[in-house]
Amino acid sequence: MHLVSADIDGTQIPAKNLKIQTDHPAYPASHVLKREAEALQDSGVLGWVHNSGRSLTHIMQDVQPTPSNPSPILTRPLAIIANVGTEIYLMKDGLPSPLASWREHLAQQFTPDLRRDMAEAFKNQFGQRQDAVVFQPDAHQGAFKLSFTLKGDQADVTAREMDKLFGQFPGVRTTFSGGWAFDVTPERATKGTAMAHLADHLGVPHQRVIVAGDTENDLQMFEAKFRGIVVGNARQGLVDGLQGRPAGQIVFAQGQIADGVLEGLAAHGLPVAQPSAPGARRGPGLCKQQNL
Repeated sequence: MHLVSADIDGTQIPAKNLKIQTDHPAYPASHVLKREAEALQDSGVLGWVHNSGRSLTHIMQDVQPTPSNPSPILTRPLAIIANVGTEIYLMKDGLPSPLASWREHLAQQFTPDLRRDMAEAFKNQFGQRQDAVVFQPDAHQGAFKLSFTLKGDQADVTAREMDKLFGQFPGVRTTFSGGWAFDVTPERATKGTAMAHLADHLGVPHQRVIVAGDTENDLQMFEAKFRGIVVGNARQGLVDGLQGRPAGQIVFAQGQIADGVLEGLAAHGLPVAQPSAPGARRGPGLCKQQNL
């Protein structure tokens, strides 16, 4: 069996907002990806893993049918990695169950006292600069994650200041992605290390893991010995970050969002439908594989 670990927003679907999803030209391809992935999962060819910076609640809103969203757009997964690699859940009877071994692993490094001290340090330095940076809402925080929204055209400068502030604390990692999102997490927790832990827990060799992403916070997924897919709409920071990386075989897809994931899965030899949303693709000649 293969494991496919895919970022959500900008990789599997256009955006979190349902109306934006519906209006976006890539929306139909997202449903094709869901159909193909679930068929392969039901046949035992692969196990699907949503690997996102979203909270578990915000992932599940696009997995489980509700009266307001009766046809959710995301694949019914084998597992979920949430909050930028700080939480792992196995799906049991359609419900997420936390993987205790991962939580115990992180708790040794990212204690409640450390989290409190970092939040206080942020308030002391940036509390009067709400035009530049604010805490994200509580729903986007986690026991092992502090998340911030950076504002304005000086977000890069603010991110460097944040790096310096949180760099004073031991055992933490900072990630700036999408031009606005800033996360502080345990150094040992990334989308990649969480995926490696999950693969080991499930007994799947790393060479049979395929990862897919579009922004800088996906970069760590490509650092292990996984195969990879970079969708055609990926931010340049991800593309640049992969140059020279010994991350195994990587497909730089031509197709955008779900089309790019389908294209990459096919290039890696999985029997999926070929991408079929021309409006979501960019110019010819941009799909290639690299052995980095």
